[in-house]
Amino acid sequence: MIKTMRFTKTHKRANEDTAQDVLLLLYLIDRAGNNIFGNNTLDAKIKLMKLAFLAEKEMIEKKYKGFNFFFNIYKRGPSSKELLQLLDDLCSQNLVELDKSNATINISPRGRATIKDFVESTSDKNKEAFQIVDSIVDKFGKLSTEEIIKLVYALEMTPMYGSGKINIGQAVKKDERKRLLMKLDKKEAKKDVFVSSNWIETINILMNPAFHV
Repeated sequence: MIKTMRFTKTHKRANEDTAQDVLLLLYLIDRAGNNIFGNNTLDAKIKLMKLAFLAEKEMIEKKYKGFNFFFNIYKRGPSSKELLQLLDDLCSQNLVELDKSNATINISPRGRATIKDFVESTSDKNKEAFQIVDSIVDKFGKLSTEEIIKLVYALEMTPMYGSGKINIGQAVKKDERKRLLMKLDKKEAKKDVFVSSNWIETINILMNPAFHV
């Protein structure tokens, strides 16, 4: 029987949230180089999700509003349908390349030019966010998908707006569909990734097929 997930906490996505997620995910993929790979494309996507999960977890623990993805527990640990949808959109708009023959996820030249401009224009304001992503990639980027999953399963954490710590691996084993992470409310954040109105407009144009006719 499929369990129905009911959560008391939900969030509405603003254009700023989407821009933050697009730019940080592009930065993560670019920073990882050729290391987002797997036995197949699904495997590569799972590895990317786990890297993003670890980065978002660290940001939220530091009260830093960066990634805004929902992460719920599924069969292979913390997963985000939002992230997978965004990845599909990035591929559709030629910002990210999904190589099915080699099962890799890489930044495209267009995506690299975009994130290069963003980093150069905001490095002073977003230094801490970039450092968090750098640290996650340096620690875990070269691990296989299964190695990262094993590491994540060993983690104990308190789900956002939950009570008490859980072991992620045990929660997966028990099929406990818990929400682990979601967007940090600005009222609770000490800092957030700075995205100017010009960058929000830029991301809106890059991600909107209507502008590419």
